[in-house]
Amino acid sequence: MTTAGKPVTGASFEAIHWDVINWRAIEQQVRRLQMRIAKATRERRWGKVKALQ
Repeated sequence: MTTAGKPVTGASFEAIHWDVINWRAIEQQVRRLQMRIAKATRERRWGKVKALQ
């Protein structure tokens, strides 16, 4: 898809400001999600595992 001759993609380069992302919070969210996936795997809840991935 194009808009005015330019391809439409994800976020523009200017919209990404890696230095202002709260990496500590992101790492905590990822860790929590990993723990939930591991727990669902131990319990053999494959639908839950797939949903969390």
